[in-house]
Amino acid sequence: MLLSIQSRTYLLAALLLVTAVARADGVDDEEDFINYAFATWIGSGVYKMNDRNMNIFRAPLSWQFREAEEGKPGYKALLPVTLGIHDSTDFDGKVGSLSFVPGLEVGFMLQPRWLVKPYAQAGIGQDFSGGSAAFIYGAGIKTLTWTDVNDYRVSFGLGGLMAASKVTHGGNEERLSKIDMGIDVGRETAIRMFDGNLVVNAFYTLSYFANDAEFPRENEKPGKIHILHEIGLTFSTNPELDIAGISGLRGGFGYMFGSNNFQGLSFNAGFPF
Repeated sequence: MLLSIQSRTYLLAALLLVTAVARADGVDDEEDFINYAFATWIGSGVYKMNDRNMNIFRAPLSWQFREAEEGKPGYKALLPVTLGIHDSTDFDGKVGSLSFVPGLEVGFMLQPRWLVKPYAQAGIGQDFSGGSAAFIYGAGIKTLTWTDVNDYRVSFGLGGLMAASKVTHGGNEERLSKIDMGIDVGRETAIRMFDGNLVVNAFYTLSYFANDAEFPRENEKPGKIHILHEIGLTFSTNPELDIAGISGLRGGFGYMFGSNNFQGLSFNAGFPF
């Protein structure tokens, strides 16, 4: 059964890759990798590439209407709020931005240990340097499969995203296309924390940008981002931590690195699949 699930996952990976590359063929490479409009899909962290810095603070708020079961889809409302603070390319100083990009995720349990989650989001963002607001929209799919090996749970994730932003008063549409894949290994420990046992997960993710996302640099041509890696840890409890009616709380940190000396410290709320 596991082999069948993995085979289907790899087939989906190939289909996503072909789709993303085809989508990128007609895309203008004038794209800002850390465009605040796309920060909601980058995640929280403190990032740097050569001479430019950006801090992203993302609150991954959501509301699970129903969990996915075999034969019954699950529904989750996505309500992420993202605050960004980055170096300006127009003047000496910092620029702040704020975005809210709600959406809906639908989960399908295709096999007892194979979950597929297509989603779509649309919202608005604003930078505070005097620019116009921007419409932000995107759609993607994530798939997650897992198995237990002795006391460890091993999970494999795969996802694809196509997103775009357009300034409300004219301006060009900017696009982002990427493929994500990763592996996560977790184990429950005997350490007691918050009336439960501490669970520690270690993960690795690889992000491939089909249209070479760009990261502007002061007085230079933009540096292109083609590949990003992330290595991280996540901490949770079993049974799950519940605070003020919010269950499933978890958190962690990681190190992200990639093309053109991109690097940063990331903060996560779990394996991003």
